[in-house]
Amino acid sequence: MIDVQITAKAFGKTTVLQDVNFHISHHERIAILGPSGAGKTTLMRIIAGLDTDFEGQVVSEARIAMMFQEPTLMPWRSAVDNLVLATGVDRERAVQILTELGLGDHCDHFPNQMSLGQMRRVSLARALCTDPDILIMDEPFASLDMDTGRDMMNLVNATLSGRKTALLLVTHAANEADVLTDRQIVLGGNPATLVSD
Repeated sequence: MIDVQITAKAFGKTTVLQDVNFHISHHERIAILGPSGAGKTTLMRIIAGLDTDFEGQVVSEARIAMMFQEPTLMPWRSAVDNLVLATGVDRERAVQILTELGLGDHCDHFPNQMSLGQMRRVSLARALCTDPDILIMDEPFASLDMDTGRDMMNLVNATLSGRKTALLLVTHAANEADVLTDRQIVLGGNPATLVSD
């Protein structure tokens, strides 16, 4: 589904990724692990097509949806409108996915009326409502307290279990990778390369 062959990625004269090669198959759940500054988010942005300034190629047949660390919601729009305006789905579909994620009573709430955990669920709903082939999540549980983070991981696990959506999780937390993925890619070194796959 996605074939990653990155020869090198540099910012100015500093090479941050080198010889990073792997394949993501349909329905596969993969975590990208590594310490802060290892290039995880840079790699994610390349795979998602947000960064094209690198040596190598990423060949993808997948419809990709992203969930960033910050919810990136429109604060002047309700939860349901954040889905409708961003993705083009109709209101019925938006309400359906919000309800599936436990936000049926919050469809008309604005972001400032919701907790961070609820806003993250709206962000997840926005990513899933277009039925992507792969969901890319960048540190989606950062800044959440332990209980909320655990609940969010369980929700993601349950939601993806009912779909054929693949997952690419960017994290530095091994427990998140253990719960949500069945394969872990570890970045390390300077410039970063695959330590294990």
